[in-house]
Amino acid sequence: MSELPRNQQEFIAFCQAHADLWVDNASALGVQPATAALFKTHADAAKDTLSDADSARLASKAATQANDIAMRIARSDAADIIKTIRAFAATTNNPTVYAVAGINPPSPPTPAPKPAKPERLQTILEPTGALTLAWFASNPRGGTVTYAIRRKLPGQSAFSLIATTGGNAAANGRPTGRRGLKQWTDETLPTNSGGVQYVITGTRGNIVGDPSEILTVVFGTGVSGAFIASATTSPSTGVQLAA
Repeated sequence: MSELPRNQQEFIAFCQAHADLWVDNASALGVQPATAALFKTHADAAKDTLSDADSARLASKAATQANDIAMRIARSDAADIIKTIRAFAATTNNPTVYAVAGINPPSPPTPAPKPAKPERLQTILEPTGALTLAWFASNPRGGTVTYAIRRKLPGQSAFSLIATTGGNAAANGRPTGRRGLKQWTDETLPTNSGGVQYVITGTRGNIVGDPSEILTVVFGTGVSGAFIASATTSPSTGVQLAA
């Protein structure tokens, strides 16, 4: 095991405890007196430099804290003044204020993105005979997206708008529970229609998204009783849509 401590403070304490001892007993220890004296000189220098380093670290820490406080205050002041300048430019409708102040004018608003295309269309037959449509559409924040539900019954030549919904819960009040999942319940589906088709389109303001695939739903009876089957047809572009 090393006799010399690795910690600098402990090593300096070791030097202070041994320097005079070694100088006074150099000959008895088999050490050259000049060597022992030089060690004492170097140990004293190391003690002084360690003290200076500790003082410098404390001063640096204090200076860093003072700088952080000053920067925070100056940044807050600058932000308040910029806010005042922008408010003045807006209320006076004078964009030249920005050039005088040497700051950038506000960026023009970014147009809202087109609503996401409804995908993964599914159906749920309710006990009442109503048909719930479910789909996925994840839209970025900013503006409210609504969904136009269009339906085409057998014998009809075009899809007619039957509802506009946010899609956050079915008409029966069942919450969607999953991110991006939307649903709506068609409670006006004629009895014994045999089948029906749907197209769903998202809208944000006056921006219309891409329509979903055509969802075709077929009702019937089989060996095990009544059944419902659904499938999507791609693409839905070019289908005839009634207002």
